[in-house]
Formats: sequence, structure tokens, C-alpha cells
Amino acid sequence: VLRAQWFIQDAKVLVYPDKDGVQLIVTTVDEVAVIAGAAVKGVVPTSLKFGNANLMGRGLLLEAGWRDNGGLRNGRSLRMRSAITFGRPIQTSLTWNRYGLGNRADLEMKYPFFTDLQRYGFRGILGRDDDYVRFLRDTGDLPYQRVSRSFMSLGGVARIGHPGFPPRRTPQRRGKALRRPHDFPPKISPGMGDRISLRPGLCDLCVV
Repeated sequence: VLRAQWFIQDAKVLVYPDKDGVQLIVTTVDEVAVIAGAAVKGVVPTSLKFGNANLMGRGLLLEAGWRDNGGLRNGRSLRMRSAITFGRPIQTSLTWNRYGLGNRADLEMKYPFFTDLQRYGFRGILGRDDDYVRFLRDTGDLPYQRVSRSFMSLGGVARIGHPGFPPRRTPQRRGKALRRPHDFPPKISPGMGDRISLRPGLCDLCVV
């Protein structure tokens, strides 16, 4: 779970027995936090990007950018991402982009489901996108038409039962089943839907 965080490069957990249970000592190594980038054309800069991926060691990412779009307006971008929201391990991301033509902004909040020790996980996002689409006419003109849309999505997953349920088969049972000659090749049953399912130990393969 610790290594899945974008600002942690490595993590080590040491467990020591204690009179009332166990004692955990957690050691982490942070990723390089500086964000910097640039592009030049000749000696003239055409884009810049700077920020920090772990501001003050708080798991907060801040990034800003600028781009020269020639005859169009300059592009700008801003991105913020936090690993903690409302004192909970809920990740919040805010992104805003201004292009030469059009804009885009979105807000995302998610509680990743890393392990079945969690009871639930969710992800929600909402935003707005203003774009310009070019249409081709018989006269050869290429006019732009503004297209705007708003979007929203919400989803989640919840664990039913205690962690590790249902119990998994032991490796010895799977090994014995896979070594049985009549299990190979697996039986093919067409017409079972647009899916492929291979269950170790049973060796049933369903394809379309």
C-alpha cells in the first residue's frame, strides 16, 4: 500500500514482538520531488513546467505549466493532487488546462481499493470540457465549431464477508489437478458470452 503512493519510492516494515502484541517500525524513502521541464525553439522557450510532487513531505503535488501556441493564446495548466482529504486516505486531484482554443477542468476524488482488508473503495469525477472541432466544407474552408460538454462519473466497490473469504484452494490441490492428463487440453465451450475464464484446478476454458 505504501509503495503504491506516487511520492514514495520504497518502503520497509519491520515487525518486533511486544508484551501486548507487536511493534511496527516503518521506514520510507521518498521519490525525487522536484518537477521541472522546458522546451526551446532555437533560443526561445516554447514551454515551461515546474512544481513539487511532495510539498513539505505532506503528499501534496503542485504543478504549473505554460506553453507558447504561436498565433493562438498561450496555454496554461495547473495540477494539484493530495494523498489526504478530510483526514482520510482519500486522494483528491484537481486539473485545469487552457489550450490555444478551449479549456478543460476536472475534479476527482478516489479511495483506492488496495487490499481486501478494506471494506470499500470508490472513485468520483466531474468536470467540463470546452473544445473546438474543425469541419471540412466543399468550398475548402475549415471553420471551427465550439463543442462543450460536462461530465460526471461515480463508482465503487465493497467487500462482503470477512477478509480472505471465500478461502482459496491450497497450492497442493491446484498442482495435483493441473497434472492430471485428462485436464489438458482444456474443454472449449463456445457461446458462453464474450469472455475467457480459466479456473486453476478445474481447467474450464470458455471462449466465443
